[in-house]
Amino acid sequence: MNVRVVKSLNRVGNLLRTIVPQHGFSKSHIVWGCVLWLGITAARPLHAGLTTFTFSGPAIQGTLDGVPFEAPFTITAQADPDSMVFGTIEIEGTPFPTGLLPATSTITIDGFATVTFSDSLFGPFQTDLGSLSPGLLAAGFGVPDNSGSIQGFFAIGIPTGDSLVDVGFSVSQRFSFATTGGVLIIESNTVANCSYGPIVSSPVPEPSTWAMSLIAVGMTAVGALRRRLPTGD
Repeated sequence: MNVRVVKSLNRVGNLLRTIVPQHGFSKSHIVWGCVLWLGITAARPLHAGLTTFTFSGPAIQGTLDGVPFEAPFTITAQADPDSMVFGTIEIEGTPFPTGLLPATSTITIDGFATVTFSDSLFGPFQTDLGSLSPGLLAAGFGVPDNSGSIQGFFAIGIPTGDSLVDVGFSVSQRFSFATTGGVLIIESNTVANCSYGPIVSSPVPEPSTWAMSLIAVGMTAVGALRRRLPTGD
């Protein structure tokens, strides 16, 4: 069962267990409340297991175990969109909250090498930059440091469908990564026409979802109170 569904059921169960002794709710009220909550939660768009994320571009510069390269690249990873780790990423001197998906990520540098990043936290991330410009996103691959700041490289642009294409590819600083092929050092600063996808929706429940959930609990409470109120002649 989806993690968010389980958490939602636990929340409503705890709430009902709190108010049952006060208002005399029956077991049937609890059951119907959970069923209604489950139906609303299940109706939300849920992520189905692992998703394959891809970040690619026409050129990247760096070294692998001291051997220089410059070639087209592709980074891929399979990750669970519900396993997001939250952190921040600094863009133009401003930290933005972001969500990173821990994964086993592989980079293919065309004609040179294919290696896997040794850090299991290295994975895809995306960041809402709407405060800079409506609809703007940053998305790419990186790894959190000890302070929770995401270190990596990314594209910035406005998504088209479920993908993002950027006129420039950014590296926030020179990076060194441990891989199955040795030490990978990325030195590129700007590369045109990088792409990232898919863009995933936020795991945080939308306001409308919380509103419908409250309605579900409210309907359960109203039903119970009606049964307790005396009827008039």
